Amino acid sequence: MSVSIKITGANETEASFRKIAARVSADVIEPELNLWITDIHKGFVKREHVWKGTMKSRTHIVDRGPLKKEERVDVQYAEKENQRKGNKVRGKGTGHGTPHQFVEPTLAEENPKHFDATVNKVTRYINNS
Repeated sequence: MSVSIKITGANETEASFRKIAARVSADVIEPELNLWITDIHKGFVKREHVWKGTMKSRTHIVDRGPLKKEERVDVQYAEKENQRKGNKVRGKGTGHGTPHQFVEPTLAEENPKHFDATVNKVTRYINNS
């Protein structure tokens, strides 16, 4: 007795995976990445210490190519301000009395939320393709 197995459709399956991969990037990953970086931007601006508004006005999103975004705070003192201990006591607004740090709290809030959303959206997209 002998058993033989023939597998067919490997080329078609591979081509199908390539099409899905190309589409998932444009249809799912890129829009979610834009939401993610926008929420990080909002979180930074919301938490930044305001004296003159310079740091908030120089906080912006930089597009560094396909699927590459960067949140940049273009003031020399941004890193020092982010590392300051204690709470903001001068000024007005919602940031009064909150910690100086704006990077770590924002990332801790946004990264898990958007990572999970991205995974869920990619999974649904693949299942529906």
